[in-house]
Amino acid sequence: MNNEREMRFVTRQETFNDLAVRELAKGRSACICRIQFGRCAKEECASCQIHAQYERCYNQMSDYDRQRLSSYVAEQWQEDSLSPDQWLGPTEYVKYNLKVFLGILLSGVIMFALSAFFICEAAAEPYKWPGESLDSKVVRCIEENNRTIRDYNKDGRVNCIDYACGFKRLWDKYYPESAYRCVIVRNMNPAKKVHHLFIKIGMIDVEPWSEDPRHYGMMENWSSYWYDPTCNIYGETGIWMRKCNFW
Repeated sequence: MNNEREMRFVTRQETFNDLAVRELAKGRSACICRIQFGRCAKEECASCQIHAQYERCYNQMSDYDRQRLSSYVAEQWQEDSLSPDQWLGPTEYVKYNLKVFLGILLSGVIMFALSAFFICEAAAEPYKWPGESLDSKVVRCIEENNRTIRDYNKDGRVNCIDYACGFKRLWDKYYPESAYRCVIVRNMNPAKKVHHLFIKIGMIDVEPWSEDPRHYGMMENWSSYWYDPTCNIYGETGIWMRKCNFW
């Protein structure tokens, strides 16, 4: 009897079908980003050859592959959307960089003013956590929002309205000087029976109702089937906030 241990290495090679689903997910994520960040218009999909090819491939897939595709698209979108400038059209690219420049300039002015104030007054800032990244700020607000959430608009339910408005209140409270503006967005898609409020900070779509604060992306929580960025409605932040009583 051989006393030496036998070691076996098992490898799993990706099949052509696995590779095809992943490549299709990359293409789909790219299309979503182009529409979300303004390079393409939703109306152009009807005459787009790439979209037609995607539809033909999708229609030939099994339910199992469609489920995998949806998961892969969500993962890829989470990565692709972190660099929105690569998906912008020429006009949107100029506007985006102008906003970034103005945001940096404004932040510099505010920081200079705050520094001068603190030196003169020797006062402590109650809500300031030095070194926080944008990601950690979002996570912090979601965590506190989850702890303190209640029926702010008194409609007898705690739902997306309360989570979105509660997050907006906390963000403005803790980060009033942030270069990233926090707004409430309404996604209304009658075809999918979706009517939902969420948060947009800069170019990032945030689901404030996320059970795991570290995974707050809209695509992480909804998938590309349910969340269509082209159905977003903007400019209603004040309307929703006025419906709430935070005291």
